[in-house]
Amino acid sequence: MTRLTAPGYESTWQTSLVAPVSGNVYYYIRAADESGYATYSPFNIDNIWPPGSALLASVAAETVGDAIQPEGPWLDLTGAWVSRSNDYFYGRLRNNHNSWPTYTFPQPYYIYSLGFVNPEAPSDTFIFVMSYANILTIYTTGLYAINRYTQSYERVGDIEAQTNGNLLSLRCPISRFTADRRFGPWPNSSGYLYAAAVTQAVYPIGGSYVRDTTVPCRFYANRTPAFTVNQNAPPQLTNARVIPDTGEETTPFWFNVRYIDTDTNLPPIRTVIVDDDTFNLIPTSHNYANGVVFSIRRSGFPPGSHQFYFRFSDGMAPVTTQPDTFIVIGAGITEQTGKVLSDISFVPNPAHSSVRLISERSLEQSITITLFNISGSPVLAQTVTPGSLINLRHLPAGTYFARIQTTPPTIKRLVRLP
Repeated sequence: MTRLTAPGYESTWQTSLVAPVSGNVYYYIRAADESGYATYSPFNIDNIWPPGSALLASVAAETVGDAIQPEGPWLDLTGAWVSRSNDYFYGRLRNNHNSWPTYTFPQPYYIYSLGFVNPEAPSDTFIFVMSYANILTIYTTGLYAINRYTQSYERVGDIEAQTNGNLLSLRCPISRFTADRRFGPWPNSSGYLYAAAVTQAVYPIGGSYVRDTTVPCRFYANRTPAFTVNQNAPPQLTNARVIPDTGEETTPFWFNVRYIDTDTNLPPIRTVIVDDDTFNLIPTSHNYANGVVFSIRRSGFPPGSHQFYFRFSDGMAPVTTQPDTFIVIGAGITEQTGKVLSDISFVPNPAHSSVRLISERSLEQSITITLFNISGSPVLAQTVTPGSLINLRHLPAGTYFARIQTTPPTIKRLVRLP
């Protein structure tokens, strides 16, 4: 995959694939750096056993010859894989040999394990491992809860194991993990388990020795991404707006909208169109099913009324919002000190057009109101008292701005209706 560089997508990676003409497509994602792997998993829908390589995800970059003082090449791991279905956790190990011996005369015995740790377990004490072994009645093939601090262990269930040359396949019902409260909740809120493989040599007289291990991997085992070819729910756009809706040429206007896509599709088109200009929007997160706010701040618009709307696409269905407007006040007003307050609409009247001055503040003397057109040119000046009527009959329909000579001065946007 290649990384996107667009603002808001610096940590987003992409690729393309050729989809079949119909049906469900399951896929998974794996990432790796010097600290190890993180991976989703193929979905073994039909519980195929043993699973083929296409139904397994690698959890480690294992190389030949890195085992520590092994009794034989069978203890040298060269690969480890995991997978899941609705019913089972699957694992596969590969070694640098042609078989998986469990004993060599007169000793030692050998144990091959794939272990899981739930990060939300009640404590970090226990590792749950699927082990392939045959140490008489002491430690046989099965699922074990191992105390990482005391090395004590308890067999908690059966598993299935199968060898084929240098491959060892393991599987265990998920219910056997979750039946033990020490394992923790599953599915958990983080969505992953830590997974790692290990080989051991066990001497009845002399102790147990780890010979090879893999770096722990984050195994996202509770879901597998999927989509259905030719099936799509169009995204939704809600709360489309600009803040503020009136300002000056230097005012930063914040355009924002909420994008919701139940298919969790990233929007390759995510724009706001202002007059004839198109601006790409930046997301606040990427959980599209729950809704994500996309926004951008822009300034420098010329005086006048400007139309804007939002246009998105989830890659299949384009959607747009209804056009809306915002106002940029011209230079004749921006030079004045003041702030924009709420709108006042002129009510059409057969006899005359007027607006009545209503003030929430107490005015004990007359004040001057200067009316400007959208370009900032003065078109009317009048001294009034609270309750006065301002005659606007001679003005054409449109948007005006009234500068009210209070302390401090205030500016109101007025709409002269036809």
